[in-house]
Amino acid sequence: FVLVNPASREILQIPPEELLGAHIVDLVRPEMVKDTIGFMDELRSGIDRPPMELQLRRRDGTYTDLLWSAIWSKDNQVFISILHDVSVWKQAQQLKQEIMAMITHDLRNPLATVNNVLELIDRGVIKPADEKFSSSIAMARRNGDRMLSLISDFMDMQKIRAGQMQLELEPQEMQKLFSSVEEMTAATFEIAG
Repeated sequence: FVLVNPASREILQIPPEELLGAHIVDLVRPEMVKDTIGFMDELRSGIDRPPMELQLRRRDGTYTDLLWSAIWSKDNQVFISILHDVSVWKQAQQLKQEIMAMITHDLRNPLATVNNVLELIDRGVIKPADEKFSSSIAMARRNGDRMLSLISDFMDMQKIRAGQMQLELEPQEMQKLFSSVEEMTAATFEIAG
């Protein structure tokens, strides 16, 4: 580094004067060093590269996610770089992936129950004259309703985050929740034997 923006103190927790004379590779996460050097070599050889994601070590030893834009100045024999802190964006992306995984899982279970009930009916295990028939249909309907409820809940979460809805908390009976789980999985266990 030959010139450092004071924002380095906020992003890396390192005062600009301590970065002067250091090399960016000294701060790069070890497993990213090879790619970082490759990025720099390509820029030096005149190849125009899009910004690179990298992680730099902060004073406390943790790493922060950055987007590195750079050009090579042939005249001055230095890189002119801009580092954008994208750690909050990366955390938001990770949270989004976790939420989508949770929603997928929560929708898959009731859908599997509905499919299992339909399969039992299709295979003749449950017949319209059976007493299990109406309870199985009711279970499938409840699971369909549960899937719709999960989708509505997801939409409501978006409204709450956008400040378009107030959240009202109320106590729930645990026994009802456990009974609901037992109902959702009954058809799956019946098919499995």
